[in-house]
Amino acid sequence: MINNKKGGISGVEMIVSFTLFISFIVFIFAFMNPLNMPASRALLNSLESNVISNATIEMTLKPFAVNNTYLNEKGATCFTIANEFSPDSFFITDDNGKEVEHNDAINVKYEQKFYYIHINKQGIIGKPATFGACEPLQKESGYSLSVSRTEQIFYNKSLQEMKKQYDTNYIKLKTELKMPASSDFSIIVFDSEKKQIISMTKAMPRANIMARETPIELLNSDDEGVTISKGYMRLLVW
Repeated sequence: MINNKKGGISGVEMIVSFTLFISFIVFIFAFMNPLNMPASRALLNSLESNVISNATIEMTLKPFAVNNTYLNEKGATCFTIANEFSPDSFFITDDNGKEVEHNDAINVKYEQKFYYIHINKQGIIGKPATFGACEPLQKESGYSLSVSRTEQIFYNKSLQEMKKQYDTNYIKLKTELKMPASSDFSIIVFDSEKKQIISMTKAMPRANIMARETPIELLNSDDEGVTISKGYMRLLVW
């Protein structure tokens, strides 16, 4: 005898499948809220743009290289190049963003072949050094300047001032950063090893948070001199 009974989905199976489907839809809208993502992304873009405007400074970077052979033959410990940057302020760093000893006359401690002059209008000059007689270098034969470029760099003092305002006058800071009254934000800055160095945070919801993390360069300036370090900035909006 041939059994013509066909298999089918029982009522219980249909109910279970429907329940799982509805649960998935609820999860998507409750925790990811795809309808709100474009608006949140625009809000994040706006916050990033306004943080950059409020916490960075513009500098002109002039890389230059010295004639190692000549300086080594002279036994030089420092050298002098022409000051083409007055009346703007400047400081000089090495490949790693660490300040190299120098002064306003552009006497520079001889440590390596490549250096970077950071020209700015904020009066950032580093820690002036004192030298004896330095070896004068002629342009082209003694040193050569590379093509200048302009860069925006986050300034630690500006970020610290922003943090102080975040902690003491959050509503005013929201207005300055053009954040809607109905939205909130957090900003966290990490060093190159992901150690938290600046934190502007508040209680956050468990869902509907849009975040972005980008690499940054951070300028630190104090009585000990100037350093430029790499790090990360995490922005969160909800």
